[in-house]
Amino acid sequence: GNGGSEGEGVDVDAGNAHHGDMYRHTREAVHAHLRRQMLQPWNDGGVGGLRVVIDLGMQEMMSGAELESLVTQLACSYSAVLTLTADAVLQRSAAAASETAEAA
Repeated sequence: GNGGSEGEGVDVDAGNAHHGDMYRHTREAVHAHLRRQMLQPWNDGGVGGLRVVIDLGMQEMMSGAELESLVTQLACSYSAVLTLTADAVLQRSAAAASETAEAA
């Protein structure tokens, strides 16, 4: 089964569309939370996390094409971090919910 009663007594296509919307909204909320956390001062409580600092002090020496490329690379990197982290948070949450449902 699906580990729960989701979709019981509901049109499957409508349930899937609703689930997709719910997942998208949840993912957007996780992204917003992560963005807020990324703006906070660094303090990992001694866990030893990783933070990347990119020094843009020499940007005046770059050509327009190099700056454009840099901006694209940074945007892709930022997006990838948010996406991977959001996916991990949602997978962990789904796994915990599944374990709870199976234990019941």
